[in-house]
Amino acid sequence: MKRRDFIKAIVPVGFLAGNVFSLATSSNAFEDIVVVKNELPHLRFRKGIEEIGGIGRFVKKGQRVAIKPAMAYDQAPESGLNSNPLLVEEIIKQCRVAGARSVSVFDHTIESWTKCYKNSGIERIAKDAEARVLPANNEMFYSEINLAEPQELKTVKIHNSILEADVFINVAVARIDEKHGYLGSVKNLAGCIWSRQNIALPGNDKAMAELMYYIKPELTILDSTDFQVLTTDCVAADSLAFQFLNRNTDNIEYLKIADELGFGDSRIKVSDVRTLNPF
Repeated sequence: MKRRDFIKAIVPVGFLAGNVFSLATSSNAFEDIVVVKNELPHLRFRKGIEEIGGIGRFVKKGQRVAIKPAMAYDQAPESGLNSNPLLVEEIIKQCRVAGARSVSVFDHTIESWTKCYKNSGIERIAKDAEARVLPANNEMFYSEINLAEPQELKTVKIHNSILEADVFINVAVARIDEKHGYLGSVKNLAGCIWSRQNIALPGNDKAMAELMYYIKPELTILDSTDFQVLTTDCVAADSLAFQFLNRNTDNIEYLKIADELGFGDSRIKVSDVRTLNPF
């Protein structure tokens, strides 16, 4: 079942929960993962996506693509708190070349959404690349879904652009910040739902992990200052990022829980993956 067909079936709320889970987990089963170091984010992406088979492995002609970059903060690109605009532009362009019918970009921001969209530099560059830049600041842009499998996160309101898409690309920032904590690929998924700030509160690790019952990207791009992880497994992406940032994941409980639930590999080691230094 495609996401856009699925959304038509979710009224009233609480329809066949099993279909939701199947949709979120079965689209692409590629196990490829690569780390690209050095140079600019959009150049790292070009090399990395080639290495795992090209964007055509994920985006087919006529498909609708939803891209969720990190643009939650009213900060300029150089702050490192939001996704690099040139990286987002490159992803959009490659999706277009692959024949995507439409490409949507959105984020449920933490700070003023109009300022975040503008000052991150992503809104303008995404529009220039012919993507639809969608608001996410109102509950009307979300649809509620119930599932039986989660123990804590029984109901979630998900942004409609994800539910309408055939392919979801998670574009996150790997950064450890004193004020904001760790910003990574699993936390980036919180910007896809209406209750973003509630689920990201300290102590909500199980709910954060269970969000992956509802939302599982076909492709995750986790970008930092000097490295980028490309993978189908955002749990593994975060685990690798911690190693490159010289930290351990012992206190990141939601990664362990997500691993236990079968959503990804929190025990992966840098030595297990290809690391490219192509420039």
